[in-house]
Amino acid sequence: MSKSRLSTLSAFAVFKEKLQSRKKKLREEVDNEEPELVEAVNRTKRRRYGEKLSDQEEIDQEQDETDSVPDVPIINAPIIIPRRPITVPCGNILAEKVFKWMIDPLQPDKFFDQVFERKPVHISKKNESPDYFKTVMSCKDFDNMMRENFLEYSKHIDVVIYTDGVRKTFNPEGRAYPSSVWKFYREGCSVRMQNPQSYHDNLWKLCSNLQEYFGSYVGAN
Repeated sequence: MSKSRLSTLSAFAVFKEKLQSRKKKLREEVDNEEPELVEAVNRTKRRRYGEKLSDQEEIDQEQDETDSVPDVPIINAPIIIPRRPITVPCGNILAEKVFKWMIDPLQPDKFFDQVFERKPVHISKKNESPDYFKTVMSCKDFDNMMRENFLEYSKHIDVVIYTDGVRKTFNPEGRAYPSSVWKFYREGCSVRMQNPQSYHDNLWKLCSNLQEYFGSYVGAN
């Protein structure tokens, strides 16, 4: 065996001896400072491995287990989960303003008490202010999105029509070119785009603010 090998083994033996000595010293310190704790730990180990405890040890063990469980008051009152989002003093004021603007003239209190998770709601501005939502997204914006991005039928855009309550889908294969999509639209079809906020900053900002307000994911179609 080489001298370097012997030197390594010798150094390891010295290190191991020091480590064991340190562990022994720590155990002695714990035994001296916390004798009751050591006794409780040993008692628990003996019980776990099936060793029979004396009557006094059983009483002490039961007391230890009882003391380790905090007193929790039992409340029989029903749990009430609010339907409206929980607002906090540091909430996003802009998000609240955006939501109020979007559902106007419907008030948030009425929305959460009568509409939220109960039924759909349609906010129409056609008669009083037809351009109310134009700042969010316009037909020109939609046209630019189709021209500037590779959008495909079925994957990004659906062309559908409802006849006697039955939905029919007219989705050609491949890319949804603006000329093709607008032709379907002029023929009376509805055009749906999935996740348009991925391609439009204003719509993305709207969804982002609503996510802040509701505390959950918000998407658009």
